[in-house]
Amino acid sequence: MLTFSRRRLLQSLGLGAGATLFSPLIRQVWANDPPPRRFVLVVEGNGIYPYSFLSPKARAAVESQMKGKTIGASRILHTLYGHTDPLLIEQDDTLAEAPCLGPLAAQNGQASLLDQAAVVLGLSSTVTGGGHSSENGALSCARGGTVPLGPSIDAVLAAKLKGKMPFDALRVGITAINGNPLLYQTCAEGPGRGLPVITSPVTAFESVFGSISDVAAFARQGELLAFGQGRTQQALKTFGGSSRERQKLESYLQALEQLQTRQKMLLGMQDVLKKVQPVSPATQTSTEPMDWLAWQFDLATASLLGGLTQVVVIASATTTGGFDVAYPDAFFDKVTDPKLKGASRHAIHHAMDGVEGYPEVVAAATRYHVEQIARMARALQQTPEGNGTALDHTAIVYLPDNGEQHHSTGREWPMLLVGGKAMGLKADGRSVVYPGHGKSAKNERMVSNLFNTLGHMAGIDLDTFGLEQPSQRVEGPLGAELWAPV
Repeated sequence: MLTFSRRRLLQSLGLGAGATLFSPLIRQVWANDPPPRRFVLVVEGNGIYPYSFLSPKARAAVESQMKGKTIGASRILHTLYGHTDPLLIEQDDTLAEAPCLGPLAAQNGQASLLDQAAVVLGLSSTVTGGGHSSENGALSCARGGTVPLGPSIDAVLAAKLKGKMPFDALRVGITAINGNPLLYQTCAEGPGRGLPVITSPVTAFESVFGSISDVAAFARQGELLAFGQGRTQQALKTFGGSSRERQKLESYLQALEQLQTRQKMLLGMQDVLKKVQPVSPATQTSTEPMDWLAWQFDLATASLLGGLTQVVVIASATTTGGFDVAYPDAFFDKVTDPKLKGASRHAIHHAMDGVEGYPEVVAAATRYHVEQIARMARALQQTPEGNGTALDHTAIVYLPDNGEQHHSTGREWPMLLVGGKAMGLKADGRSVVYPGHGKSAKNERMVSNLFNTLGHMAGIDLDTFGLEQPSQRVEGPLGAELWAPV
């Protein structure tokens, strides 16, 4: 496992003393345009326990509605909620005391992010199916499975925001499935059309920085694209087949043209790429999944700061086959029996109530994700942009891919939001706890309501996003407790 200090984006990009490198870069990239609107979706496979984000003040507010009962050691909260109106805990100065939110606090000379964060509890999405993984359902608010039933929120946002950037979205992650650099089960362009998540850090790095890290290979790729485009155009001129087959050829040609356009854009951004390029994962030797995850965060952060994309998905061991990752030894500090150290995620979850220290292992994994999000957020916060910082124009959403636990019911999806203030997100240290599933027809809110909110922040009306039954939901974005239109 790499140590906390060995691979840090600010060090690898020369930002240790602040944003002196990036401030002129961002001004140059966005000189003629309004500040961008960026969205980062960090999806952790196999559930996030709601208690992970529960601060002492939020706990007290929830317990005040429980008619004398207490939360105690419960990790799952939706069955305990007694309130029928949203609970709002403003200026929650105990947020860092939540079991997994410590990395947001000021530490090692770095600024606190507590006034840039918001916790959201009580959102549900039972339509996804829960279980081990909702697959593509988590980001689509639809029934999950091997075949997507609708577009994922990242695809909708990317279609709106791509603009002049090389990548409409960057989708990267890690998986427990050995030898598979691409997974199609988490993101979707639409019904039946999955989108790839690159789970090899080396492959992901080359797709973004190949034009400067391996110039010869990048040139060969361009030649192949030009050759394929020419042959496809030739075939279309003489094509005598069915309209359906012609449509396939036209779609293929369009894809080749888009890749060629990206190639040209990347070639035109050489100076920018050289400034933001992180250390190549190919130079690293670790095989730890959590190290790979840190590298993908580095790549995503560099891509955002370099103006390469406005939409990022980081899929951390999502999908049914991909979630059973191994954790580093450091996560097992509280496990007293040496024979029970080193278990993979699936075995840990099944034995959480029977093995001392296993709940702390899962909490350590969630805390590690928050640590990576904090690294990204601080890099963005150190970059001046518009009347604020790049973080003000970036909404980071951390959510599970199936809900509130290992075998999820989908009745609660805990969320951590960071940044996005310039887009109206009230991430200022608050906690919002919505009524539990089935507790209030008027005030219950779902994951789709949060995604509706992201849509409005991007300038899209997504009030009917997702496939929940209209009778089971309140349409539209979340209310004034979390979002204010700007």
